[in-house]
Amino acid sequence: GILAAAVVFEPRRNQASPILSKRARAIKRACEEVYDTLKHKESRYKIYPFSKQAYFHLSQAMEYWLQGTDFSKIMRYTDTDEGEIVRYFRMCVQTLREVHEAMGYSVILTDKLRETIRMINRGVVDAERQLREL
Repeated sequence: GILAAAVVFEPRRNQASPILSKRARAIKRACEEVYDTLKHKESRYKIYPFSKQAYFHLSQAMEYWLQGTDFSKIMRYTDTDEGEIVRYFRMCVQTLREVHEAMGYSVILTDKLRETIRMINRGVVDAERQLREL
């Protein structure tokens, strides 16, 4: 969930980076290593523009959301607007679904993806539920 949020998020100009948890810092370090390798190869083969890097501005909000915290309470962990958070979390769900569909036969990863999607796609983030209620 943290990785998905980092991959889809686009910070506003001059948006401050938040303090990251130990888990988010570890994920960020791994992402930076992969991104540096990828950027080097893109540069070497003159592939422009470079791939988008991951931004971890929503990591605290996502961590609390995954733990079941109410949406109104996760707002204190980010300076991103409510509507943007909902949109980004929905984008996370879509991204994780695409990864799930592209997966081979790793049962463990497939189960983890399915569970993460379920944990994110609740409350105000669950667009399908909102449509059913109309």
